[in-house]
Order: sequence, then C-alpha cells, then structure tokens
Amino acid sequence: MDVQHSKYANRKSHTTIDVKYLDKPDTRPIKFKHKFLNWVFHRPWAIGLGLDVVEAAIKEKIPGFGKGKKNFFKNPETNYFFHLPTPVDIKSTNIQLPREVAREMVRRADHRIIMDKCVCREARDCKRFNHDISCIVLGDIGKDFVPPFSHLISAEEAFKHIDRGIAAGLVPTVARTKIDNFVFETPDKWQMGGICFCCDCCCAIPQAYGKIPADEMKPLFYNMPGLEHEVTDACTGCGTCLKTCGFGAMVIRDGRAYINDQRCTACGRCVLACPQKAVKMTMTDPDAVKKITEKILSLANLKSQS
Repeated sequence: MDVQHSKYANRKSHTTIDVKYLDKPDTRPIKFKHKFLNWVFHRPWAIGLGLDVVEAAIKEKIPGFGKGKKNFFKNPETNYFFHLPTPVDIKSTNIQLPREVAREMVRRADHRIIMDKCVCREARDCKRFNHDISCIVLGDIGKDFVPPFSHLISAEEAFKHIDRGIAAGLVPTVARTKIDNFVFETPDKWQMGGICFCCDCCCAIPQAYGKIPADEMKPLFYNMPGLEHEVTDACTGCGTCLKTCGFGAMVIRDGRAYINDQRCTACGRCVLACPQKAVKMTMTDPDAVKKITEKILSLANLKSQS
C-alpha cells in the first residue's frame, strides 16, 4: 500500500517521526565531514547531485570509476544486494521471510543506526512513500553515519521501523555497497551492513543498477536458494509488472508476461503490483531464514570491534 505524504507543506519539512527512536542523548562526536554532509543532506538538490554522480558512474557515463566488474560500484567482491521480497510464502511454515531475516540481522548487530530521512526519496521528492522510512545501518562503521542526521536506536525500535517499511509496501534490501562509502564518506572495513527500504521510483539501486547490462548487474544480487517464482495463467498481459520492475526483468510476449531470469533480482515488486495476482513467489526451503542470514553475516562483521 502506498503511503501518501501530501501533508508536507514544503520540501524543508519532509520528516514525520511516528516512532520515538531515541530515549537517550546521542554522544557520537561530530566531525568536520559530518557538518559538511549534514549541510548536504538538508538540501535535496545537493543530495540529488551526488546521486546523479553515483548513477552516472555505475552506468559508466563519467570516467575515473573503472569499467565492467572493475568499476568501483560494480565489483561483486565489494558490492552485494539481497532483496527480501515481502510477498513470499514459505511452504509448511508461517514465517514471514523479510521480517525474520531483517530482525535476525538487527539482533546480531552490536550497533544500530537509523537515518532521519531516505536520501533517495528526499532527493527525488518522492510523492508515493514517506521520506522518513529510511535506511537502518548496522555495525561499527554505522556509528560514523552523519550524526546528527542519524540516530542510535535499540533493537525494538529497529523492529518497529522494519514493520513500518513492510506495511508501507516497500521492499527491504540488505546491502553492503561502495555507494555508502562514497556518499557517506565512511571507510570500508567490512564492518557495516544496511537495510534499505527501496521504492522503484526513486532509489539508487533500481535506478542505476537496473539500467546496466545483465552480466554486470546479476552478480551483485544474491537470489535466495529455494525461491521459486512464476507467472500463472491468470496473467492478462496488462503490462503493470513491466512498469513496476526496476530491473527490466518482465517482458510481454504473446499476450502474457514472462520473467527474464537473467535480469530478475527477486524483489517481489511484480507480485505486489499485479492486479490479477498472477505472479507468485514461493520459498520451498524451511531453513531459508537461517541460511540467508548466515550468508549475509559472512559478508559483513556486525559485531563491535572495540
């Protein structure tokens, strides 16, 4: 369900906090880079300029970032994404896959930080989803994420935020990406992971990675083992799924939709969007939560290093 925010009177007041995220003072030191980034993040045009640079670099439209898998943002050894599709059913269980994986990551992390706003939606002036359904950053390096534009939160507060993002119809995406190191000026020490709540209309992940060749894009996205998806005979070929897929994975042929596995990142947006409920996703592995969580945690150490 889309969450409208027409209540916003102007661009400068695009934050509404429905959950109290901080019960104690934030004592993180504010460095010069934090002051600069805080200035940037309160100016949507400046955020947009930064995102334009990132998207152009990923599409190799500007020099200096490398080409192909040697590109700073496209190296699969240092960039990975896991979509946690919300409309997935796990056979023989009542587990809600995205919620449980995200919660387990939060439990395992020693530090949890939430951004005040989603910088992508703020920069693109998103009209469909609330700007304050923002990224959760986990791990030691997350403490360096732009205080006071972010806040330390408890596990319970993070759980509420995850539930809110899923209820809004957003797709939780687990990421460890050089975009964060570049945009937030944080070091890459394999000590950070993020849970983003991406929309297909504004967020940098589909807007940039969804526009590059499949052989460069696909290795960056981890499709969960045991996940099955199909377009059933209920499909009428209306094309709604094509409009909502940010990765170009849906095609219409002979009057019905088909999934291009070479581009599908298993985000589940097509399932949510289909008016005929013709697209189905099913997880057949009852140990999916454990396996996915362990895979994610093998790629980023979320425990405190101090």
